[in-house]
Amino acid sequence: MPTVNALIVDDEAFVCEALSRVLQKHGVDTVSAKEGREALEILEQQKIDIIITDVKMPVMGGIEFLKEVRQNHPDLPVIVMSGHGDEQIILDALHAGANNFFRKPTNLYVIRQIILPFINLIEEKKSRIIHHKFIERIEYEIRLNNDLTLIPGAVHVLLQNLQNVSQMEELNSLELGLYEILVNALEHGNLEITSEEKEQAQAEQRYSQFLQERLQDPQYQDRTIHVRMEYTSRQASFTITDEGSGFNWRKLPEQFSQDNLFLEHGRGVLMAKLAFDEVRYNEKGNQVTLLKTDLTPPLAAQETETDVL
Repeated sequence: MPTVNALIVDDEAFVCEALSRVLQKHGVDTVSAKEGREALEILEQQKIDIIITDVKMPVMGGIEFLKEVRQNHPDLPVIVMSGHGDEQIILDALHAGANNFFRKPTNLYVIRQIILPFINLIEEKKSRIIHHKFIERIEYEIRLNNDLTLIPGAVHVLLQNLQNVSQMEELNSLELGLYEILVNALEHGNLEITSEEKEQAQAEQRYSQFLQERLQDPQYQDRTIHVRMEYTSRQASFTITDEGSGFNWRKLPEQFSQDNLFLEHGRGVLMAKLAFDEVRYNEKGNQVTLLKTDLTPPLAAQETETDVL
């Protein structure tokens, strides 16, 4: 797999060291900065694939740094972190273009759950170079088995024709939103794992074991996820259908607020709502349609070249 390079920005050295250890265990190269200006200098000198930054720092804080990154490096995924009581700053960061967030202090499992999807998507993206031109309409369907390792590749396939979208930071958010919805379709849809079951297994640090047991259960193991994708010159839609019994989607919050920012349930759907213009469920709750409109420039291409680096 290609090497992923992460920039960690925090004025507390132990935070940078702890995050570096976690990421390095997953094959990620890391570099650290104490505040935003130092981080901007590193961005000019080194190739960086993802940024993880605190929001409160001396000299140049996280929001100002994020705005500079979005202006000069719009394609870089940015994850922000904050302490307790910083909910409004997190909301400001999300509106300024942050792709995800977590709160300090937190456990390493939560950090892996938030950061590793980006690492997987970056590795998948770096392993291929896609070139597209002049496609007016594309329609296709894919079917996924209950295998989490297939999801980054599926996201790449489904979004490869959006790589010429003018605002590349949107593409990072679309990738994460689609990734989260597909994971939900597998875990909560096909495997019918309730939020309470997942939360309890995570608290007992046995979720991986619990997930494997459910995957091997004859009642669930042969279920699949069906995805229908349609591109036109100005919009893209994705309809994801699982084979589970559905859920009451009406209980989900409409958007992030200070009250629900760190809730255990529904985070993935809210991230998708931030990225897509419309997130619409069927009555049963086992099918969701994601819509992205006003795509510019027109979607890519008759000619497709794929190279493995």
